[in-house]
Amino acid sequence: MGIFELPKLQRFLTMALAVGISPLALPLAVQAADPELRRDFRTLAPLMSMDTEIELVDIDAEVIVEKLKTASELATTKFDSDPLLNKVGSEHIHYLIASEARVIPTLRANELEAGQIFAELLSRAFEGQALKAWQRELDKRCRHSYETLLPIVKRLAGPVREAADSEWSCSYGPRSISISSQERYRNCTLAVTFRGISNRHSTAFYFLPNWNRSEKQTLRIPKDFGLTAGDVVAVEVDLFADEATIENLTFELTKNVDRSLAAAIQRLKSTAQRDPAGCIEQLDELRQHPSASKFTTEIQSLRETATKAAKQRLLYLQNQLTRERQALGRMRRPGRITRQQRAYLDKSIKAKQAQIERLNDEIKALRKVR
Repeated sequence: MGIFELPKLQRFLTMALAVGISPLALPLAVQAADPELRRDFRTLAPLMSMDTEIELVDIDAEVIVEKLKTASELATTKFDSDPLLNKVGSEHIHYLIASEARVIPTLRANELEAGQIFAELLSRAFEGQALKAWQRELDKRCRHSYETLLPIVKRLAGPVREAADSEWSCSYGPRSISISSQERYRNCTLAVTFRGISNRHSTAFYFLPNWNRSEKQTLRIPKDFGLTAGDVVAVEVDLFADEATIENLTFELTKNVDRSLAAAIQRLKSTAQRDPAGCIEQLDELRQHPSASKFTTEIQSLRETATKAAKQRLLYLQNQLTRERQALGRMRRPGRITRQQRAYLDKSIKAKQAQIERLNDEIKALRKVR
């Protein structure tokens, strides 16, 4: 019977029925997939899903607590169905367990009431933005884990098919993007790339155990995107679910384009003096956008300001570089000094060399400005 040997098929049918799925409703390729691998991935995927949002205005304490609690319960779990899944799963779970002590130092899920947990989280959020820093770190960790496991995600997904435009809809709110589908998907992974106006982009991964027809899914924008949902001009989605694989699904958020261009130009005004080379590089990228013609005057005026600032900064940095090199020369001729003084001097020389290298890099960038 090959891949449909009776014992394997029986185990698969039993597991499918246990989670409320009719195996007969699934594509043949999905029915043939390793049920143990599917079970292990479904156990780990919610911990890698980038759906945990930490904001002072609406901290969802229960979601955070549940994710950390689940990680603790899986501390000794072995994902024996696949070596790569076992390695990534173990590393991800131990990261979450370590995070509990860092993010919620007094948390004991079985001892505190939800209100107490919320108060602790709120207190930590005000202390040096600790939670926001952890959010960025968590996003990076989840993205790395999911990207590493993409071959397994694709292996478990249904056959490739084209997406019908009429099936999908997309909208945006202050901090998130929402999409909905007219089809139902189970064990669904969404790989979503958010794109801004000037090539800024960030990819996030979300796991949806059950995505019902017409159900709107809210996708939180990762912290490292650095912008709001109103700055997203395009959303690119790859979907991997039991029923199908759908890739290169793109939503153009045309209403955001003009507003995003204006906001990007406004932000660059604050960098024209501080980082003129970077400002000019981004302005040249903005000029390539089809809608940038509406802002030709603003872009050209800001570019002229940045070009003038670049010439002034170039002259300043060249003089500073001369002074730093002279200082380095004197440091290399210290005369008679003790061993302790030599160790301190060597450290100072390395710092000075690094500073000179940074100056050279910026000078090279400024010399390219035209």
